[in-house]
Amino acid sequence: MAEEEPDWGAVGRLLGAARRSLRLSKREAAQRAGFSEGLWRQLESGKRFVTGDVVLEPNPRDENLAAAARAVGLKPKEVFALAGRARRAEDDTFLLRTDESAENVAAKIERLSPERRARLRGYLDRLVEEQDFDRS
Repeated sequence: MAEEEPDWGAVGRLLGAARRSLRLSKREAAQRAGFSEGLWRQLESGKRFVTGDVVLEPNPRDENLAAAARAVGLKPKEVFALAGRARRAEDDTFLLRTDESAENVAAKIERLSPERRARLRGYLDRLVEEQDFDRS
């Protein structure tokens, strides 16, 4: 069974409204998501300008679409449904970053101050609780 047609306009309106409610600039939202401001602008506008008059729909990687949703407090499944990727959202392995080893992440955590480590621990606990709730 094929996935549904994406509604990139609806994706953009949802991401934009969530971003504005948090009073974030597009640059700040992109930084939170971990990708370029250019990609954020594509997602919000529902357009990817190639050259001249050539305009295509955005085609972000699943990881980036999930990161965009989380950056503005949305659930990735909600955004994936609008993007015509609802079936892919059921397999949440796309939420894992495979380009960074556990050792690299641990080294970054070690560099944090004790206060920031405590904040990170709290954030991770909330993410796990949210995931457990979503699965129930």
